[in-house]
Amino acid sequence: MITAVRTPLHFEDLDPARFEDLSLAILSSYRPWLDLRPYGKSGSDDGIDILGVEETEDGVNRSWYVQCKRYKKITIKQLQSAVDHAVSLNDVPDVFLFILACDVGKNNFEKIEDYAKKKGIGTLIIWGKSVLDMMLRTTRKDLLFAYFHISEHGNMRRNERQIVANVAMKKKLHELLLKKKIDYEACRYAPHLKFESSELIVHSADGTTYPDWDENAFNGWFKVELWDFYFGGIEVVGWPIDIIIFTDHKWAEIPYEHKKDQRLKDRLTPVWPLKRLPYRNIVEFDPIEDEYNGPHLYCRFAEGGSPFEGSRYVLRGDEYPWDQEIRDEDKISIEEAFKLLESE
Repeated sequence: MITAVRTPLHFEDLDPARFEDLSLAILSSYRPWLDLRPYGKSGSDDGIDILGVEETEDGVNRSWYVQCKRYKKITIKQLQSAVDHAVSLNDVPDVFLFILACDVGKNNFEKIEDYAKKKGIGTLIIWGKSVLDMMLRTTRKDLLFAYFHISEHGNMRRNERQIVANVAMKKKLHELLLKKKIDYEACRYAPHLKFESSELIVHSADGTTYPDWDENAFNGWFKVELWDFYFGGIEVVGWPIDIIIFTDHKWAEIPYEHKKDQRLKDRLTPVWPLKRLPYRNIVEFDPIEDEYNGPHLYCRFAEGGSPFEGSRYVLRGDEYPWDQEIRDEDKISIEEAFKLLESE
């Protein structure tokens, strides 16, 4: 599935004082503060940009020293120097928090965490740019516009409209595709029996060739068999395939030319791929059949040239479906499959 690429926030482009303001704004709702004082902009911070006193659930007060560093990169020596400066003051804080415009690697984080403990600091926390980005986009979206002029209201409205469209399409398909009287016991292991029509024709919303068919071109339409609804759309039956399954759920599709290989003897398992067509890719449903049968489903081919967002599988010729033991993400190549066979 194609997803939108999100542009990272450039904290390093903020003025130092503005970066401290942002840090204070994020902190303000982070804990139940008894006291929260910004010192950095005054020029007399003594190595502390923000001082906080938190009231814990058991009634004990915890002191916080906060250092805000708007650096593109920061070294372990710079981190250690900030810790040294803080503990040289009258009181060693319970918590030392770095708020940084850059990220700190795992090794440096472990080094500075160990260094802070040796200096008597109970807890050391680092919020790098990845953490700050996540906070602003999840719990503090109000600050995105104030500091970066980014509004998420447009995305929220688009999401809301998509939800409304999905629910409307779901209701429409349930009303027009399902039988008026359904034998739910029979449909327990054969859910396709609930549908009035066993087949429908899937059209590309951009297709113009129907009902013609050209073997050498993209025709923009094809016929499928209905299987069931799922939480996000409908499932249709793909062409049956033979696969080999390994104990760790890895599996490979076996092409016809390899099926007589002796290494595959008694190991082939026939399955039906169930392709998932999400409501978001369905533009319109036409229940009226024509001379080529129907009904018709007009779709966006938005998943890399396909309307389907994924697949799961059921045993061919068996009434009991596999409960997603075979997944797309576990698929391996035929070459990898033969290597695993040789190692068994």
